[in-house]
Amino acid sequence: ASIKNYIGFDGREGEAKGNVNAFREGRGIRGLFMTSKGVDPDSEQWGTMALTTTASRVTFKRSWSEERRKRLLHFWDDLSEDGRLDDVSYAPQDAPVGSLAAEVAIPAGGEEEITFLLTWHFPNRQTWTPGNSGEECGCAGDRLGNYYATQYRDAWDVAESVASQLADLEETTLGFVHAFLGSDLPSQVKEAALYNLSTLRTQTCFRTEDGRFFGWEGCSDDRGCCLGSCTHVWNYEQATAFMFGELA
Repeated sequence: ASIKNYIGFDGREGEAKGNVNAFREGRGIRGLFMTSKGVDPDSEQWGTMALTTTASRVTFKRSWSEERRKRLLHFWDDLSEDGRLDDVSYAPQDAPVGSLAAEVAIPAGGEEEITFLLTWHFPNRQTWTPGNSGEECGCAGDRLGNYYATQYRDAWDVAESVASQLADLEETTLGFVHAFLGSDLPSQVKEAALYNLSTLRTQTCFRTEDGRFFGWEGCSDDRGCCLGSCTHVWNYEQATAFMFGELA
């Protein structure tokens, strides 16, 4: 598994600067903790990321080669040689790519499941009209914050928490889906209701630092679309009230 440390750049705005990948081991996980020494801590694009695995034996690369045209080739040559990654020291990069490789012995005809976790923690959500919304939203300046960031210290804390609950979360989720599909409701009703639930776990929905729930009309490639929490869309939405009554 590989990912670039893109802290500071959200795909459209900002710039990665002085980002660092460090290998760590924690409660039930091991992997790369991604931080930044150069991005402004007050920036919306500032935060932490983590690429981890529950596998017990891993090798890693904290960064790929700085040779842009050959970096993928260098990575593949390293991995394909013996199935392991060598953590070669390269010159500092603003947005280094980090990689993890899990070592697992699989007998002929056998199979093995390897779990990788990608977690993030970006606390500085901003208002959707910067410079004009402070008084209207009752927030300090343009910062709204993210509720999830108040529940975890950083992306590594998220990974440790999720890893310890992964089996229970999967069992509970599948239990709900199987119970719903096993009901005597018409198939058309089940399909319409169940498919639309996925919106609740997308970037269409979010909670600000104070715990309040909001939702866009939908999502563009890199940001919420149209007006937030507009009644002509959300006024007839039923899933939140029935699934998470305390948020409705």
